[in-house]
Amino acid sequence: MRQNFWPLRSFADLSDLNSQARRWLQEIANRRKHRETGQAPDDRFQPEALRPLPLLTPDYRDIAEPSCTKISA
Repeated sequence: MRQNFWPLRSFADLSDLNSQARRWLQEIANRRKHRETGQAPDDRFQPEALRPLPLLTPDYRDIAEPSCTKISA
């Protein structure tokens, strides 16, 4: 985005920026072939080809309260 979308563009407001960005993604960025995969993002990331992520076991370490023992003087 830094080298290909932002240079030489101006925006009237946030809505204009968003519409220009979406148009750039659809017409240019997502159609280019990726250097490593040789495929365009539009071809590679079709919704029917994506699989759901596996369920992760919750990490309870951050919510467990430490047990405190009183130290008598």
